[in-house]
Amino acid sequence: MFIRPERALKIGMIVVIAAVIILGVSIYGIISSEISSQNYKVSAGGNENIQVNVTQGVLLTYSIFINSNSTNNFRAWFTEPSGNIILESNFTGSGISNSVVAPVGGQWVFHLENMGKNSSNLRIHLGQLSIILEAGLYSGITALVVGLVFIGYFFNMERRERIRRARR
Repeated sequence: MFIRPERALKIGMIVVIAAVIILGVSIYGIISSEISSQNYKVSAGGNENIQVNVTQGVLLTYSIFINSNSTNNFRAWFTEPSGNIILESNFTGSGISNSVVAPVGGQWVFHLENMGKNSSNLRIHLGQLSIILEAGLYSGITALVVGLVFIGYFFNMERRERIRRARR
């Protein structure tokens, strides 16, 4: 099947515009899905607990950034409403990021424990990402690539036509 270059350009432009809109909405949704983002000072041997209301089936994420030069060991995990520990991680260094699809909804608790000998300043980001936003992000990226391929096809055919006319 052959598509005329002019039609490919129109299709490509429409698909790129749609992709930009889908990506914009998805990125806005992802940014606004952040539950909590705060700085904490966790003393040696101390811990922080943050309660989070979670919807079943969403991608629950946490990112921890250590603001000070710390060699302390840390432990981070979620507990679901029934008390089960989910996504337990130990880390040292600049931080960690992890995510899990929430098997149940309800009141979850995020725990962070400083197992070191010194206090540390941390920035903790918690967020929920719905399947719809994630699918929108992937769809938008795919549509953007497809649209750019159509536009590239148009310019390639135009270049070939100019070369063909120049040889006459």
